Amino acid sequence: MIPPLQDWIIAFVIGTGVPAIGALSGLIAAVYIFQFTYTFPPLLMLGLGLQLDAMAEDEAFTMPGVTPKRIDTWRDLSRWKRGFFSEGPKRVVFKAANLLFFIARVATAGFGMWATGTDLKKVIAAGAASSFGCAAPV
Repeated sequence: MIPPLQDWIIAFVIGTGVPAIGALSGLIAAVYIFQFTYTFPPLLMLGLGLQLDAMAEDEAFTMPGVTPKRIDTWRDLSRWKRGFFSEGPKRVVFKAANLLFFIARVATAGFGMWATGTDLKKVIAAGAASSFGCAAPV
């Protein structure tokens, strides 16, 4: 379905009126969109795996209204060890891979932010002409 003509007109006005819209959209993508697509999923999967494996030795849930007893809290190193290293070598490798992916993607996001920020700085310093000005952009 083709958008109505006014949508194309609004997009053209925004695209030509804002200098360096490509660099600006790249910065927004590096800061926000990249995080939700690549950074958060391995972090959330790591957190879920840690919680599930750490609570394996806690008292089981019995009935509503009664809080299950934990043998330790997240302030104790023993719970972190149990969260990372229990449930077999496959789970340990899976959690280590999620941690590695998270760190690598945070670094990639940082490089993307730096690169688009540098590009945006260069474009703004060059004095890009808008299509609404009287001076020739050439």
